[in-house]
Amino acid sequence: MNTEETKRESEETEEQIEQTTENPSANFFSTTLGKIAIVVVLLIVTVSGVIYWQSQQKENAQKASLALSRIRTYFESGDYQRALNGDPGTQIRGESIQGLTAIVSEYGGTASGKTAAYYAGIAYVNLKNYSEATAMFEKATGSESDVVKAGASAGLAVIAEHSNNFASASEQYMKASSLAQDDVSKARFLYFSAICLEKISKKEEAISQFKEVVNKYGQTEYAGDSKAGLVRLGTIID
Repeated sequence: MNTEETKRESEETEEQIEQTTENPSANFFSTTLGKIAIVVVLLIVTVSGVIYWQSQQKENAQKASLALSRIRTYFESGDYQRALNGDPGTQIRGESIQGLTAIVSEYGGTASGKTAAYYAGIAYVNLKNYSEATAMFEKATGSESDVVKAGASAGLAVIAEHSNNFASASEQYMKASSLAQDDVSKARFLYFSAICLEKISKKEEAISQFKEVVNKYGQTEYAGDSKAGLVRLGTIID
């Protein structure tokens, strides 16, 4: 490049800088439009991602529900080991029957996945594997269903009680009672909570809960059991 060409290029560059400085809006709109274009593209990508995620969630929910319906027979018959592990030797429509643990692992974020975790927790308790049961019940507490959450809390209470951790058991039974949908379940879990408190000599709290069972759920069988608890604690029943 000769001297004249270098000089001409330098002059053109200076002229472009002067134009941009004299008209800052031109530079602003150019930059802003570029940013807007990027944002629009990002929004399109994000929305597409959300739609795909929602589609996948719906598909996963359907698959989890189907898998759970297939394994429930084993669970309800008390075949807990096979309920947990599945039955690879049996196929339905060309698909092996998945176990509860596989359903939780693959579809744990779905409603049926959380229900499967609850069932798995019960299965593990019956097999006396309390550490695995605890993990499953904790997953189940994330369910949107109060019935499942109540059952999971009650499961955690049973495990805590088995470990002689009666304070924790009482707390979990109270959670289960508050989430339960019917009076019998509410009374049952509240009564169990009171029993745990009685075992650790929290007399006043136990009395309060026994009285609550009697006053609120007098038509249930736990009202009579709670009256017996009040007598044990030396309280006069009105």
